[in-house]
Amino acid sequence: MAAGDPITSSDAWTVADYTTNKAMVRLVTNATQSLASGADVAINFATEDWDTIGAHDNTTNPSRITPNVAGYYKITGSLAMSSSALYNTIDVWIRKNGTTMIQPFVRTVEAQIAGIRVKQVSCTVTLNGGTDYIELMGRQTQTSGGAAVNTQASIGVFSVLEANFERPL
Repeated sequence: MAAGDPITSSDAWTVADYTTNKAMVRLVTNATQSLASGADVAINFATEDWDTIGAHDNTTNPSRITPNVAGYYKITGSLAMSSSALYNTIDVWIRKNGTTMIQPFVRTVEAQIAGIRVKQVSCTVTLNGGTDYIELMGRQTQTSGGAAVNTQASIGVFSVLEANFERPL
């Protein structure tokens, strides 16, 4: 549309689709999930705070957000880990299409004291509105024993994954 052209109803719907009807998804864990020491694990989500475009399914691929609107998305994830005095490192990152690590990758070296840990990551990614999907990934390592540790899902501390549409491709 050029300057001075009349605005049509389809133009108005396009504006609405990218503003008031914009694609937004926010997922929250409602149960713990075990992370074996040293294993890369996609975090599963069974609660949708909101999903304006049907991009998440609690049963089929519960770790994924698969937007049906192509564009640039701001992705934010928080990994909440239960208390352990044996943590060595906790890693969190966003993964695209099951293989691609989206930067930044966040690694923290942990003090050997008990306590709940929450690690956050944020990035902008392009998604094609069809087959592309994103996941929140987590990994923990321990100083001894290599035991599995659960994610935290109680007392108001949960893992969260959000995808917010920024603009079209």
